[in-house]
Amino acid sequence: STLDRSSAASDVYKRQQNVDAVLIPAPSHAASYIEWGMPKEKIFFGVDVVDNQFFYSKSSEAKNKLKWLFESHNLPEKLFLGVGRQIPKKNWFNLIRAYGKYKQEGGQWGLVLVGGGPQHEDLKNYVLSENISGVHFKPFASQSTLCEYYAMAECFILASHHGETWGLVVNEAMACGLPVLVSNQCGCSQTLVKNGENGWTFDSSKIEEIKELMLKVSHLATDEMDAMKKKSLEIIEEWPIERFSQGLLDAINVCKNDKRGFKTIFDKIMLGLWKGRYIPT
Repeated sequence: STLDRSSAASDVYKRQQNVDAVLIPAPSHAASYIEWGMPKEKIFFGVDVVDNQFFYSKSSEAKNKLKWLFESHNLPEKLFLGVGRQIPKKNWFNLIRAYGKYKQEGGQWGLVLVGGGPQHEDLKNYVLSENISGVHFKPFASQSTLCEYYAMAECFILASHHGETWGLVVNEAMACGLPVLVSNQCGCSQTLVKNGENGWTFDSSKIEEIKELMLKVSHLATDEMDAMKKKSLEIIEEWPIERFSQGLLDAINVCKNDKRGFKTIFDKIMLGLWKGRYIPT
């Protein structure tokens, strides 16, 4: 109800009054904090970054031995790539369904899914039961090995349908120079994906939409694909580790300079008991 939402917002606002600064992923995430009463000058950005240089250099090295990599991993030379835990929120079933339709309409690229999880066997069994050719399952991989997969891929896909507050694998893929297809439910989609420039966003529930984007990407001319790869690199350059470091330092300095204390004694006790534990899904 409206009353429930108003009450919840009021409760969040009261708790927010004990916060001196926030460090969040990007400006796309700021609206709620502003609504809760956090001044814009106390909001800092850069939480979700990766070591861009590591991924760029390692994938570049891998590209020098692509023929050997395709043979050793037993993969075709044109690939869509998905990386992540095989759990419901990642929406792998819809991605596979879309890929099946892509194949039915003449699509030639393979689909590589790297990772493991509770849905792993169900996903493999679904591919077998539906007789979908071209899907390759690969186990959890180290960052160095992931760079090999990024080097072999033509396009990266993240199809999560809820709970994906950012999606750091998109940072990794872009740092390796890949175009990206990203669900609009992923927190990074507004910041890192420029539709038609380095990829596209999509509705994670619409299998036909995902399929059409897979067809679109796989039919891009070489110069169009090269332009998208270049654009991914340009965009991700704005999100280096240094951005996180500076944002964190700025937030700490704001906190150091604010001496107002806790709003109430109850808040002081509760926050003193909190151990900062957070268990992500």
